[in-house]
Amino acid sequence: MSTGKFGYEIRFLSVGTGGKNGDAILMRWGHYDDSGASEDQVVMVVDAGYHDNGKEIVRIVTKEWMATKIDLMVNTHPHDDHITGMSDILDDKSISVDKLILNLPWSRSDVRPLIVDETNYFIDGATDKYKIDDAANLCRKKTPVDVRIGTMLSRAGVEVCVLGPDSAYYAEQFKNIPLQQQLTEASMENFTAKDFEKLTDKGDEDYINNTSIILAIVLKECQGRIILLTGDAGVAAQEHAYAYAKVLGLDFTKISVFQIPHHGGIGNSRMSTVKAVSGSGYAFSNGKRYAVSSVSANPDDAHPNPVLVKVFQAKGWVCGDTTGGWWKWRIGALNK
Repeated sequence: MSTGKFGYEIRFLSVGTGGKNGDAILMRWGHYDDSGASEDQVVMVVDAGYHDNGKEIVRIVTKEWMATKIDLMVNTHPHDDHITGMSDILDDKSISVDKLILNLPWSRSDVRPLIVDETNYFIDGATDKYKIDDAANLCRKKTPVDVRIGTMLSRAGVEVCVLGPDSAYYAEQFKNIPLQQQLTEASMENFTAKDFEKLTDKGDEDYINNTSIILAIVLKECQGRIILLTGDAGVAAQEHAYAYAKVLGLDFTKISVFQIPHHGGIGNSRMSTVKAVSGSGYAFSNGKRYAVSSVSANPDDAHPNPVLVKVFQAKGWVCGDTTGGWWKWRIGALNK
């Protein structure tokens, strides 16, 4: 291991156009010397947007970060605005992927009978229950791992923990597909922070969004700071995950970067979830905490929702988004 200083960088890339937003997040960490070299650099990708985003991720990793390998690539859920670019990464000969993490419901005993028949063919209507095509395409290119809650990776001073979805909640999503209850953003021109505090329904009940992998990335060599990535998880999915975070003993006052779920849409947040990640205050008196929305370069007026942004700001967060092409946070001595 390098004897240099611990460094960390995360980039959220702009994905999509207009109101069609997506996620593409890349990270690296390790111990860097004064020249920016590292013998233990770890590279991680969480979702990869569309084809152009996958190509841009390869460019950044190989040209800017001088790496030939992505150590861990995670698809939070198989919507095309999160998974499409991963095919471009796997197809590129200039880079390899060590481990690919996907939701694989057909590998779970309590979910498999709901989507696969006794001859191992997907049952009629299975494609309505699960976005199979893109996930199956990745499986042909790289043998994936079906993620479970707990620690997924511990390397070079960082722990990557899966907070959700837990198995019981995961199976629940496939047994009864809920009605779509996303709030209509366009009808909220006069929506206020006080209105937000009164919301009690569970908001976004899209079952695929609710099976989003939620990650807590703990920077153990940087005062235990936490980066919390939520994909498109709905309110109930987050509540399950945050309860498990307490079981793990994670201190959410140490969150430095929080991904506002589903591109800052109002349907995936409630005051209960904002309070859960905000805690009683920020643990590092000399720092800031950032709430980031993954949006397109020219998003509509509802992403991120302006009321939700104000609610986070009232809780002490500095809010950012990817309208400028990307949003970046870094610490330590990284490559110039």
